[in-house]
Amino acid sequence: MDAREDIAGLRAWGEELAAAEASPWQPSCIAHAFGRRPRFDFTMQTWIDLDRVHSPLLQGDLPEEIEQLHDAVDAFKCGPLRVEPEAAREMAEAMLAEINRGFGLILKMQRPAGASATSADGFGSFLPVLTALISQLGLSRADALITPVGQAFALLATHRHNEGWMPTGTPYAQREVAA
Repeated sequence: MDAREDIAGLRAWGEELAAAEASPWQPSCIAHAFGRRPRFDFTMQTWIDLDRVHSPLLQGDLPEEIEQLHDAVDAFKCGPLRVEPEAAREMAEAMLAEINRGFGLILKMQRPAGASATSADGFGSFLPVLTALISQLGLSRADALITPVGQAFALLATHRHNEGWMPTGTPYAQREVAA
């Protein structure tokens, strides 16, 4: 590939990015997060329940022990586990895919100038998100707990954007083009 082809490719990619940012439609990752509920609904409560049992799903790994899969089934509230091993693996993979979709909506944001920063302080990962849903977005505790994780991250990112924060990660509209 010569330099002209490189430049033409970059120009085309830039046009795709501009079109994605100017589109009147929501990026597909957002549309998915707010669309119909999937088979395995990864809510804030599910996250808490998986964290409580130290589920390998939260680390991006499939359960290796049947008890870990039972814990995940309990967390996702999808009934007792009575399936063949291959179906159990497919179930675990579907759970993991939904968790990845939820965490995939994390958007790193930069505070406005003068805002105080926080550091890792031992509160874990779900508690600051749950607290923000309640204190910043005004959700009741019950509503915050049933909020899908992907929606929680998208709502918090939008709220922060409305408060003057700027994305430092890849914005939602650009994620489709970058994929």
